[in-house]
Amino acid sequence: MQRAIETNAVAPEQYSRPGRSAIDHALNRRLTFDHNAFRRSSSTLACNDRKSCYDRVVHAAVSLVLQRLGLPIEFIVGMLDSIQSMLHNIRT
Repeated sequence: MQRAIETNAVAPEQYSRPGRSAIDHALNRRLTFDHNAFRRSSSTLACNDRKSCYDRVVHAAVSLVLQRLGLPIEFIVGMLDSIQSMLHNIRT
């Protein structure tokens, strides 16, 4: 994460930076919705949890992005090989 911040790969408005907190994020989100309500403009909120979506990752794109960030190709190949060989079980 530190490498991504140093190379400006993390957008300034993201909260995954040192000195930022979930409370700041919640406050800014609330203020944004209040501002839109005051202006009477429409808005939407989309929550997106990518924690368990390994089967939907485009591996070529991930590889290119990680190479651009300076990760060695050996690490990238190791990560993608691990993801490709995972077995997924759904329990209901």
